[in-house]
This record gives sequence, structure tokens and C-alpha cells, in this order.
Amino acid sequence: MFSLIRRLVSKSDVPKLPQISAEVAFRAGEMISISLMSERSAPGIIAKLNFPFSRGYLFGWIDAASQCANIPLTDKEFVVYMSAGHYPLKDDIGDSTSFVLSSAKLQGTPSFDNGRSLGAQEYMASLDGKLNMPIGLITFIRR
Repeated sequence: MFSLIRRLVSKSDVPKLPQISAEVAFRAGEMISISLMSERSAPGIIAKLNFPFSRGYLFGWIDAASQCANIPLTDKEFVVYMSAGHYPLKDDIGDSTSFVLSSAKLQGTPSFDNGRSLGAQEYMASLDGKLNMPIGLITFIRR
């Protein structure tokens, strides 16, 4: 995990991301990845993670982690941050940076925006101890 963070922080062709930012993103992604362990055998999980709602949910969850940690990010840093957050899901989504960039194109669509809103709300609820896992995403996958 930390070698990935060091790579994301030190690549010369991308903005440098403070290590704490990369760690917050990675841990937010790990929370989702761990919660999806029991769902990985569900039929069509890979396809469902590529739906706009799921992509929005992941964006919202990982973005909320940066907001709750008071991490200021430029637009370019945001892409690196989101890539670090999606990295723990690489076995399900493939290349995290490509996934993030294609997901960003969905912003403004109702399904993506609804997922993003729910993901952010549920991340914050998890910090308050009101929620143990990303229920909205798991419910969507199980449908």
C-alpha cells in the first residue's frame, strides 16, 4: 500500500499529493473494497460498478473523505487523489486513473449525481458511527 502512495506522491508527470492526502483517499477506497468482499461473487458486479450510479457513489464517498479531513485539492490534485481512492478497487474496476477520468465525464447526469450525493452522505454517516458500510452501493449491486 505505501509503495503505491509513494508512487502517486512522487510521479513527476502528475501533481505531488501530500502523503496524508493519499492515505486518506486510499483508506476511503479500502473501506469500500472491504465492504464489497461479500458481494464479489454476485452476478454482474463488475458491470454494476461501471454504472453511472456506482461511479458517482465512489466519487462521493472518496470526495467526502477529503472534505471531512479538510484536505484542499486543486483540480489536478483531485484526479490524483481520486485515483488513489479508487486503487483498492483495481481488481474490480481496472486502472483507477482511467476509471476516474471516465467517471468524471458522467458528472451532471442524474444517476451519477444521485450516487455521488448518497456516497457522500453515507461516508459522513459512517464517521458519525451511524453506518458501518456503504449500504447504498451494496443495495444497488444486489438489485
